[in-house]
Amino acid sequence: MTIKESTEDPKPTPGETKPLPSPTAKKEDALPSGEDGTDAEPPFPMQLLEELEEMVSRPKWVVPVQPDAQLQELMRAATDLSRKGLDTKSSACQRFFRDGLTSSFNKILTDDALSGWKPEIQRYIFYNCKDLVELCAAKIKDNWIILLDLLALAFNPTVKFHQHNYSKQSDTVPMDKPATVKVVYARPDPRAMRGYLIDCINHFGNLNGFRDLRDHLCQSGESLSVSTIASCIRPFGNCADYLTEECVQEFLMPVVDRIVDYLDGLSDADLKKESKNEARTDTFSLIIRSCRNVCLRCPAREGMPQRLEEVCLQLYLRLLQTSSFNGKMNAINEINKMINSMSGYRHGDYSEWLTANRLAEWIQTKDVLSILLRDNLHQPQYVEKLERIVRYVIKEKMMSLKDLDSIWAAQAGKHEAIVKNVHDLLAHLAWDFSAEQLDHLFQCFQASWVSASKKGREKLLELIRRLAEDDKEGMMAGKVLKLLWNLAHDEDCPPEIMDQALSALVKILDYSCSQESEQLKMTWIMDCVEELRLNKWVLPALKLIKDISGVFPPTPAGMVQPRAVRHNVYRSEALAQVNTDADLLTLVCNNLCQYMESVRVLVGVKVDKLDPDVYSPDDRYTHAAHLQERLNFIRYVLRDGQLWLVGRQAQQIWKCLAESAVFPADRGICFRWFSKLLGDEPDLDPESTCSFMEENVLKLDPSVLTEAGLKCFERFFRVVNQNSRRMSTKRRRFITETMDLVGLDYLWQVILHGPDEVVHLAIHLLKESVTNLSPALLQDMAATQKPFLGKCVDTLKGSFEKLQSAKAVGKLPADVESVHVTHLVRCLTLLKEFIGECDSSHRHERTIPLHSRAVRGRQLTLIMRCPTAAHGQVIEDFEVSTHTNELIAVVRRKVLSRLKDININYQTDLSAGADVLSAADDKKLVYSLPLRDRSVVTIKPSQAGSLATSTLASTTSTIPSSPDSSSEDSNGSGGVTSKGPNAQQEHQLPGVIISEDAVLCSFLISLAEFGIANNHPTLRESVRNLLKIMPSDVNRVKNIRLICNTNADGSMGGRDDGSYFSAHIFSNGPAKALYNLEITLSLLMPSYYSAEKELLDFQKHFIEGGGIACMLKMLNGEEKFLVDADPVTRRSSFQAILKICKFMLTVVGHARLGDGKVRSVDEEGNVLADAEQAGPTAAAAEVSAENAGLRGALEVTPNPASESWMRTIARQLGCVCAKQASENNPSKDAINSVVRMVWAAAAGCVHLCNQPDSDIHEVFASGTPSKAVADLEDVTVAKEGMEVLTLCAALNPTVFFKSM
Repeated sequence: MTIKESTEDPKPTPGETKPLPSPTAKKEDALPSGEDGTDAEPPFPMQLLEELEEMVSRPKWVVPVQPDAQLQELMRAATDLSRKGLDTKSSACQRFFRDGLTSSFNKILTDDALSGWKPEIQRYIFYNCKDLVELCAAKIKDNWIILLDLLALAFNPTVKFHQHNYSKQSDTVPMDKPATVKVVYARPDPRAMRGYLIDCINHFGNLNGFRDLRDHLCQSGESLSVSTIASCIRPFGNCADYLTEECVQEFLMPVVDRIVDYLDGLSDADLKKESKNEARTDTFSLIIRSCRNVCLRCPAREGMPQRLEEVCLQLYLRLLQTSSFNGKMNAINEINKMINSMSGYRHGDYSEWLTANRLAEWIQTKDVLSILLRDNLHQPQYVEKLERIVRYVIKEKMMSLKDLDSIWAAQAGKHEAIVKNVHDLLAHLAWDFSAEQLDHLFQCFQASWVSASKKGREKLLELIRRLAEDDKEGMMAGKVLKLLWNLAHDEDCPPEIMDQALSALVKILDYSCSQESEQLKMTWIMDCVEELRLNKWVLPALKLIKDISGVFPPTPAGMVQPRAVRHNVYRSEALAQVNTDADLLTLVCNNLCQYMESVRVLVGVKVDKLDPDVYSPDDRYTHAAHLQERLNFIRYVLRDGQLWLVGRQAQQIWKCLAESAVFPADRGICFRWFSKLLGDEPDLDPESTCSFMEENVLKLDPSVLTEAGLKCFERFFRVVNQNSRRMSTKRRRFITETMDLVGLDYLWQVILHGPDEVVHLAIHLLKESVTNLSPALLQDMAATQKPFLGKCVDTLKGSFEKLQSAKAVGKLPADVESVHVTHLVRCLTLLKEFIGECDSSHRHERTIPLHSRAVRGRQLTLIMRCPTAAHGQVIEDFEVSTHTNELIAVVRRKVLSRLKDININYQTDLSAGADVLSAADDKKLVYSLPLRDRSVVTIKPSQAGSLATSTLASTTSTIPSSPDSSSEDSNGSGGVTSKGPNAQQEHQLPGVIISEDAVLCSFLISLAEFGIANNHPTLRESVRNLLKIMPSDVNRVKNIRLICNTNADGSMGGRDDGSYFSAHIFSNGPAKALYNLEITLSLLMPSYYSAEKELLDFQKHFIEGGGIACMLKMLNGEEKFLVDADPVTRRSSFQAILKICKFMLTVVGHARLGDGKVRSVDEEGNVLADAEQAGPTAAAAEVSAENAGLRGALEVTPNPASESWMRTIARQLGCVCAKQASENNPSKDAINSVVRMVWAAAAGCVHLCNQPDSDIHEVFASGTPSKAVADLEDVTVAKEGMEVLTLCAALNPTVFFKSM
């Protein structure tokens, strides 16, 4: 029969085994193969061993326990070899001891499935146990630990087998019957008889096992080991309760005496060696416990248990003093087991002698704690076990202050791992300390604080904070809070460590579980207020008030519940209460003023040499930190306390920081703070904001303002005017309701007298204030903005008059003159920004071009491609002619005009690259698009009002173009955007108004003349930039037209040599001449004109009135209007002259050739309807060899692609004005002048064009031109000059080549 265990069914079931071979066959199988077996390994049934190992190692294991099965046969064979002393020579037998035997008995004695086995199987197990006892008895003298451990298992009454069979009666000592054996070694307990156990013990005694054990341990001279002793005594310690007194007295007490003597006699070296070699951690306690159990069965030796406990404690003490970590851990574990046993009142583990008090006295007497604290504190598991011992000593009231000093000293100056472990130990034990011990511990903290490093103080603060966690009674928290307060007040404490101490203090208050926690917080806040009154420890006190009050919960939005029915205090209530009781805000404001006075005294005259971000008046915090912390605290109290900063307090802060600042940076801090104070939720009392601004902000010297100061002024400016309803907000945008704004005059002062870094901000603010107007003011914008324009003009004229008056008296100092010029430049910049903003806000198409884009730009031909069909009709590609200064709205209209099959209400939404060009972009110019000539543009018409989903894809096209082609759309640049022009609103624009004021325009030009004459380039550029963004001077345009007409009709004597032009247009200063030149160029080549007849009339009158001769004289340098011009004005003038000359010389060339088709002209030269008309006579039209070069030059100059419009108009003018034009010819001086102009522009030195050629050559010869890369303006002058030279060479080749 077998015992099986299944992983599927935990209850083993009996089964049959195969027939066993005969003992003879088994032995023969195990015989060696040699002829002579004298030295061979003793025979052992290997086949049975392999079968057993295979059976017990299965997942569904089987242990054969039936009679004569593998296990029993193997034990008999092993017993036989053991009795002969041959078992050690058999490797198979040793293997059986080590594996098969141990595994089998562990399964059949301890498995949980045992309770389900049949009684028959239980008896078979008992038989196998008797065989095991017989084997162990045979090997008892050999110290065979494996077998002794199995014997301890078999003799253990608590194993599953004996527990299950606890009611089984003994066969050797039956109840109420005589014993069946001669000597009884064990008797059953009537409450739990455990008959199988009693029979096994008696069987062991009858085999002389007890006698052999006594003789072996007591009389043998061989050396013993701790592990051997433990294995020998353990089986009998397990079953001591069932042994008879006679057996114990005769056989086991001598063994106990021998063990005690052995343990007493162990040297330190032996003890260290034994502790290192021991695999078990409880060997010594196992020996002592087993011996004590045996002694308890012998009343005659009642003093022996005490002797054992003393030996045990002595052993543990000696183990703690060894250098072996294992030995120390074993000793600590055993001591903790003693402590746990006594704490749990478990009887039987220890004698009545070793009480809890005696154990604590032993720990105190032997100074065990000091021994434990010597080393190994870096091991967390070691410290964890040490904690239990210390806690036990504290509980037994045996903890002395000396022991506490020893614990604290154990971490002083040690590795941070040791420091952490000791701190953790103290944190865990703190709640067990008495009040005296806590006070002493805090004294240790304070003593260490003085000499601790920065890192050490951080660790100490963390420990102190942990001590107060979860304090419900407040005793620990109170002590810790006071300790932290004292540590933070240490003068040698660095600020960062002090901050950590205060943070720990706040965290303790926050986590406090005391019922009076809110009152405790308020008490500490008032302690900080007292520090403020003493004017000491100010910044830490402010920070602590802020942090403690931050612990209070914020006030819920819309809270209306009265305080009487609530149990908690909100933050706003706490701050308001402190401010009421202690007048906190006034106290801090006064303290700020006191601090500034003290710093002013300390700094004295060294203010320029000190950096406020570095300078520290108290050697702890910088000056900037002192200000920031105080101001931040005031704002915190205002915001979280829901309080107002009253005018008196605000004035205190403003005067001591803004008006009486020690360092310039103090003002910046003040300005930024007041800006935050007037944020989305202002903290300044609304009733005093206006008066504060008028009495303080508007009286501050503008010269001391910074960017932060102007932003601060802007906040006041907007808040005050909004509160007085002079301004309103719409979508976070401020709208001006009336032009009478508070602070507007001060803003003017800032623009005129403020530092350069704030002027642009002030200009922007003033511009927004006078352009973001309400609908009521927009109804008559001109009248609304007229006062502002008048202010600008008056300021300009006043400053200029002062400047001229000062210069008229005598030589004006450079710095004074620079101040007046700066006022002019700033006012001009303001006027320019104002005009630009008004133009940008104008939503309609402009019909009056600006001066800067009044000239026709570079010609572009765009190829429009519509890939989708419109109304079922496929639209072929078509060309649209435009130029760079044309509006996008005009291009869009040209596209729509070509889409004849589409309803006129359609709009075309274009896009350049990733930017979609909708109707809102119609005011932009073509040059803003990334397009080249002959680019292919993909368009998509969309219904008006619908979302624009079209895309524009531009690629460089290779479609050839005709040099002389002209689009039918080239004659009209006017048109409407989606909104169309609005003449009434356009004439109300400030730029248009100024352009219609002849006196004002002349004044502006006179400012530019002054800048040129007195070398003030910024003044000249400011005027030029202003004139560019306005339309050209209307009166000047009319005068130029009138002069051309008058000179052309001969009323001025018929002078056509250009003198009249020079005298009336291009004289009286370089700035005026340049402006007139640009106007003349815009009249000859306008970017925007409504009637072609009017244009041709002016062009004809210009030619007939001597305009060509005048321009050629300018090239000759006969006109001296540019003698006093600066290089920039000179270059711009040359650029305009060259463009006009190129146009006029092209007209001259076509006039000489007499080619092209002209329009019908009446007797007075007025252009009539289109008609074919022959040019000059056929003879004159024949191309001679002399004119071949001219024709060739005109084929390439001007550029056929970018200036096709000029070529077309020039061809027409050449026919209309053939006689007047052909008489003009470039002279040698003009040609030489253009050559010098080109070389000077290429060198970036246009100012040298009137100098000898050698000066220009020196620039190139030196290899160091004035500019590494010529400006775009210089490049333009050089290119225009080269084209003029090409025409000069074609018109007058003889003179040209002679001059070369």
